[in-house]
Amino acid sequence: MTQTELAEALGIAQSQVSRYCARGMPMDAPGAKAWISRHIRLTMKAPLYRRQTRPMQRQAAAPALSVDELIELAQDIGQIMVDDEGRPHIFDEGLPHLVATLGNLARLDEAAVARVRLPQRCCDAVCAWLDSTAGDEATA
Repeated sequence: MTQTELAEALGIAQSQVSRYCARGMPMDAPGAKAWISRHIRLTMKAPLYRRQTRPMQRQAAAPALSVDELIELAQDIGQIMVDDEGRPHIFDEGLPHLVATLGNLARLDEAAVARVRLPQRCCDAVCAWLDSTAGDEATA
């Protein structure tokens, strides 16, 4: 069987058959289909027999930060947020990150949140954020 014939049988381009053969794909249609299902990750737009049969491999979870690292991160975010001279969008973009970091810190050690030292402007923004979300939860 030629690569062109195999390409027609598989419904793929001859150049793709050439690349797959270089990687070890057999030159018969049943063997090629089996090889593709084991070795090639394809999209859902591919013909049915070529669709992905293996689950995606999960990426390793990012290592969790310690309480002290979260405190340092929150304080660094606060400093970046108030250093927005000429870039007023920095403060608004940093606020969700600061709130998320404080939330992660509170989940680990609620008392540790009191150890975070933030500029007054950041404290006011976080309090306003929390007040606005508390109002949303009360109406829900």
